[in-house]
Amino acid sequence: MKLKNLVTSKSRNLERQLKGKFNASTNLVVRALSGDKSALKLIGKMGNDGARISEFAPQVTEQMLNAIKGTEDLNQVLTQIYKQAGVSGEKIERAVQSATLADTHLANVLEEMRLDFTSAKEKEALRHQQATDHLKLKAWVDKHSAIRWLVNSGIQPVYN
Repeated sequence: MKLKNLVTSKSRNLERQLKGKFNASTNLVVRALSGDKSALKLIGKMGNDGARISEFAPQVTEQMLNAIKGTEDLNQVLTQIYKQAGVSGEKIERAVQSATLADTHLANVLEEMRLDFTSAKEKEALRHQQATDHLKLKAWVDKHSAIRWLVNSGIQPVYN
C-alpha cells in the first residue's frame, strides 16, 4: 500500500486496546482495505456477530437482569424463611424441652408424694401398733402387779 498511516505511530496505547479487547489489529484492517479476502471474511464475520449481538443485546440484557433479580429475590426470600424457621424451631424445641421437663418434674413429685404418704401411713400404723401393744402390756403388768399385791397381802384373787 502506498498510502501512509500517520495515526498508528501516535496511538500505540489505543492500538493495544484494539488488539487486546476486540481481537483486531491495524494489520487486519489494512489487509481488508487492500482487498485481502481472508481479512475481509474475518471482519465480515466479526461485523455480523456484532450486529446480531447489538440486535438482541437489549432483550438479552433485560431477560438476564430479570433472571438475576429473580434469583436474588428467590434467595432472599428463602434466606428469610430459613432464618425464621431456625429461630422458631429453636424456640419450639426449647418449649418442648421445657414441657417435657415440667412433665417429668410433676411425675417425680407425684411419685415422691405417694412414697411419702405410704411411708407416713406405715409409720402411723406402726405407731398405732406400738401404742396398742404398750397399752396391752401395761394392762397385763398392772393386772399381774395387782394379783401379786393381793397374793402378798394374803387375799385370794378372783379370776374371771
